[in-house]
Order: sequence, then structure tokens, then C-alpha cells
Amino acid sequence: MNTYYRKKALRERMKKIRAALSDEERAEKSAKILSNLTKLEEYKNAELVLTYVSLKFEVDTFAFIETAHNDGKRIAVPRCVEGKPNIDFYYINSIEELEKGSYGILEPRINPKKLCTSRKGFCVLPGLAFDRYGTRLGYGKGYYDRFLQTFKGTTVGVCFSDVLSRTPLPRGRFDVPAKIIVTEKEIIRIRK
Repeated sequence: MNTYYRKKALRERMKKIRAALSDEERAEKSAKILSNLTKLEEYKNAELVLTYVSLKFEVDTFAFIETAHNDGKRIAVPRCVEGKPNIDFYYINSIEELEKGSYGILEPRINPKKLCTSRKGFCVLPGLAFDRYGTRLGYGKGYYDRFLQTFKGTTVGVCFSDVLSRTPLPRGRFDVPAKIIVTEKEIIRIRK
């Protein structure tokens, strides 16, 4: 089976695993992930934090955004570029600056003055699953893979331990592995 079909089958399996978690389990695990994330030296030293805005079944990033703001970090979140398979990051000061955008995801309102052009910082990556080698199983659209081709900062994959793959995930030629994986149970630093 080729990489495309292996990833497609894995996506369905991981979605079911995440959906089986109760709201309470997701909230408890997300809180522990947030605690582990903010303990990282790379986070503490970062001036700029790039993060996704979570959907219901993902690791909750709303509390992370608030914590990063309270810690004096500049925060940027992604917005899909209309008509292109790319994302741009825009600075925000609060969740109130978001609106429903592509795929029902909350995105920052377009404001050219708030466009983040930095290719460095501390970037929290979404994913359906990760493995212990930093490989990310995304949603299949390639938005983050394109962004990561030129990003030179610290990349951190966050996921529930339930979807941390024990075996290597399939990796396509354009997939860029995360440098650190954070679950509610552990922090994994990827060795090259």
C-alpha cells in the first residue's frame, strides 16, 4: 500500500481514537500537555509563539494562547490563504480577534499590519497523530508541510498519548518532522 493510502487509513483510525475520548478526558489531558509545553526551555526563551487554534477533538490551545499572552509572548495564529494551499500567520492579542474561516476553524481577521513574516519562533503543530521520530500525520491538505519547508524555529507537535504512534508513521518526501513531541505523559526530543 502506498503512502497516500496508508495515511488515509491511519487518519480514519486516529480520528476514531480521539473522538472516543470524553470531554473531561480531553480537558484533563490538554491541561497536562499545556503544563508540559510551558516547562520547555525553548518556550521560556521564545519571544514569538505560533500556534494553531484548536477544534473540539484536538489538544485545546485556547488556554495555551492565554498563558502565552500572560507570559508576555507575541502570539501568531494561522489563516488559510484564499485560493492557495498555504497558511499565513497573523499576530493576535486575544481570542476575540478570531472569526470562523476555512474548514470551520477560527482564524485571525486579515490585517496586513498584523501579518507575521518571521520564520523563527516557537511553533506548536496540530496533528491527528505523531510518532517518536517527530513525524506528523496531518489532515491531508499539506498546509503545515508547505509552511514548515521554510520555518527555522522550534517545532513542537502536541498530541494525546492515545494517538502517539508506537510504530513509525508513513513519511512523505515533503513531510517535515517536529523537533519535540509533547503529550500529557511525556516530552520527547527528536534526535537527528
